[in-house]
Amino acid sequence: GAVLELLAPFVDDISKSPNNRQESWQILFRSLLHVGRIEEAAKIYLAMFASVQMPPNWRPWLLYLQTLDSALAIEGYRIAEPGLSTFDLKLASADAMANVYRKSGDLAVKGEWSRIVAQLSPFDEPNERFQRAVLDAEFAWIDSESEGIEQALRAQGEIPPDFLQKLERIDQLPDSEKRQVNSTFSSLMLFYNNLLARSSEAIRKGILDPEVESRLIVACRVASDALAEFLPGSPEVLDSRAMFALSLGDMNGAMELSLASLSVAPGSSGFLLTKSRI
Repeated sequence: GAVLELLAPFVDDISKSPNNRQESWQILFRSLLHVGRIEEAAKIYLAMFASVQMPPNWRPWLLYLQTLDSALAIEGYRIAEPGLSTFDLKLASADAMANVYRKSGDLAVKGEWSRIVAQLSPFDEPNERFQRAVLDAEFAWIDSESEGIEQALRAQGEIPPDFLQKLERIDQLPDSEKRQVNSTFSSLMLFYNNLLARSSEAIRKGILDPEVESRLIVACRVASDALAEFLPGSPEVLDSRAMFALSLGDMNGAMELSLASLSVAPGSSGFLLTKSRI
């Protein structure tokens, strides 16, 4: 409120030339969001791109929405919705709503997530089918560990069968296919890391149905091996792999991975907690 009052005489100038007043624009934009003036925030957001004659990039907008309360996040999504027409942007929109729901537990957000996801179907492309399955698993895990595990195991089965072959020869692929493979790769690595981080405690406690646990351990071994190959130095990945090794009773392997994660990020309280449990 107070910031907006100070900026009030300069709003028109900032809106007309946001690229020349980026610091002022950023303060104005965040202040409008903070007080819930979403439509005005959207106008100056679009003005930034118009000033450099570029189409709007809605991905940062979706990140900003995740900092708002649930009603404002929904309002902000609906303002941007006409520009969120591609599969990737719908996927990013659903992920943003999932993060708002994870934080708020607001059933209105859950309904909005369902409405967005319904717009992703039908589709037959294998990479899109896998990314949709990952989206379902991520959302299911918010409300129910058992449902999240079941959906994650289903997503594991949706990995495109030719994905690894394409990844190995990615430099030879056409640009459109290269972008698709890169998008699937990002989804797969995040999915695998989350699978390890979220499943390890249930495996360690032995609280799962034996058949489900057996399938889950197989999936987690595949995940851990893939993460070790493609993201060997990521501290988050090292920590997740340490948790999985601990769940299997491999204390030496868990400690080695935990120390490796701490060597990259020595001050991380989460990584220190993992080490303390080994």
